[in-house]
Amino acid sequence: MAWLAGWDKRIELKIEDYAGDIGASVTWFPVTVFLTSGQGKEVFVELTTDAEYLKVAFTKADGTTELYGEKELFTYSTSEYPPVQSDTYVKSTTKDTTNFWAYYATDPTKSLVGSYVYNSWLSASGGITNQRFHIDLGTAKVAIKIYYENVHSSGTITNIGVNNFTFWGSNTAGDFAELTYAENGTWVQIAPENLSQTYFDEHSEADEVDPKYITVTNATPYRYYAFKFVDNHGNGYHMGVRRIELQASEAIFHVSRDGWVINANTSIFMYYDKDHADNDTYIGAINTAAGAAVWDGNFVSVFHMADASGGIIDSTDNSKDGSEGGNPTYVQTGKIGNCILFDGTGDYFDIPNDFGIWTTQDHTIEAWVKGTSFADNDMMISLLGESNVKLQVAGSDIAATKYGTDSNFHNVTLKTSAPTGEWHYYAASYDHGGAGTVGYYDDTSPDTDAYSGDIASSAVDNYIGGQSGQTRWFDGNLDEIRFSDNIRSSAWTKGTYNSGMDSLFTYGSEEEAEVEVEVNAIMFGANF
Repeated sequence: MAWLAGWDKRIELKIEDYAGDIGASVTWFPVTVFLTSGQGKEVFVELTTDAEYLKVAFTKADGTTELYGEKELFTYSTSEYPPVQSDTYVKSTTKDTTNFWAYYATDPTKSLVGSYVYNSWLSASGGITNQRFHIDLGTAKVAIKIYYENVHSSGTITNIGVNNFTFWGSNTAGDFAELTYAENGTWVQIAPENLSQTYFDEHSEADEVDPKYITVTNATPYRYYAFKFVDNHGNGYHMGVRRIELQASEAIFHVSRDGWVINANTSIFMYYDKDHADNDTYIGAINTAAGAAVWDGNFVSVFHMADASGGIIDSTDNSKDGSEGGNPTYVQTGKIGNCILFDGTGDYFDIPNDFGIWTTQDHTIEAWVKGTSFADNDMMISLLGESNVKLQVAGSDIAATKYGTDSNFHNVTLKTSAPTGEWHYYAASYDHGGAGTVGYYDDTSPDTDAYSGDIASSAVDNYIGGQSGQTRWFDGNLDEIRFSDNIRSSAWTKGTYNSGMDSLFTYGSEEEAEVEVEVNAIMFGANF
């Protein structure tokens, strides 16, 4: 296999079930590459700073034709949290009272200064030795670092803080539930020599943030982690900790280019080399020329919903950015990187009303949705400024709706009795003058609508998270919203779903470029 000149290392990413995961030819299709400190971990051995995301390259299966890559996320060390901060996901052998739940110590919203009440985990009185502390991350991750703040209360009683410990990993739910100190089940101990230290330092005697880090050398991803705390720093009543966060590496790239066709099992290659010049011709962040080249000309706008504040940025070169309304909560755990939370009481983004004449042309809307609650007529997307097209709650269902020039609503039901608290992919593709609308839920197509006539226009703004002039606000998380001015096929939506689920690729092991060595044979003054 040919090698991209000048690059030192690569991994192969294989599409091995094209028939099941896509099923028909797609062109200029954006695939999503997920890297973690488990999957593709070799990349983070080579690249150890966040800025080094430009020291990568992606190629087609030939190994040399470069693809464009848009970096949505590249973080060498980022905190991983339980899916919910509750006793379901964080447990301890004992706790003092409900003022000191174990999950208070994993909750990043809790204060690190002032009183320790409601901000720390404490063992029951007398529990000064042999306490378990278990964390369920929801999915398997490779922990590379432990961030902690030991216990203090306004800078006092610091000797309560935990001291010596052992560190364990497991992928067995029964291990997580068992809190007897001596019961190790199938837990795997991460060897002491693979930790930079096996004790937690006592907190400074001041009411201040006092962060500490322990480096972990471990290549195995675990869903469940356990600390077995041996003792504290000398207090005779309790042991405890104010904050524990497990940290891992994570990166997300969206990859494609014009003319690239996926029509069978195939591969792409990811090259990486810390000594290579920045590859900003083919790799870019959101809102760069290289990043925008990932998205074909039919994408009107793409919102990763990974913004930190102040609105949402369109990843295409159409610059149809959304302005903030209400008080949406940014940087929430999404389906693909970060997402945005809408509280159902007036959070939204206003999108420019110049997508094109959608009233008389094909189009597709796509979104990943996790509802906190669903109420009839709540709007995830309302493109009323374009074409009376909506993604909304209809009763207890999720539907894509449009209002035709025949003065009737035309709906496709994407999911009946839509589940809350779960991520799902919803899409609808409209064939104007042809087959009408096809609806998609995850990798299925549950409903169609035959209406293919013109769609009535409106004079109000396009919203994500609600509807202009109405109190139809969405309550939940939205991620990866995409609008196109063409028909996206069932193969396209199935591939998009499987790509977002991180089930499209299998990730190979590291390969290194061969080193060519010139040898001049010189023997007794004669050159051979």
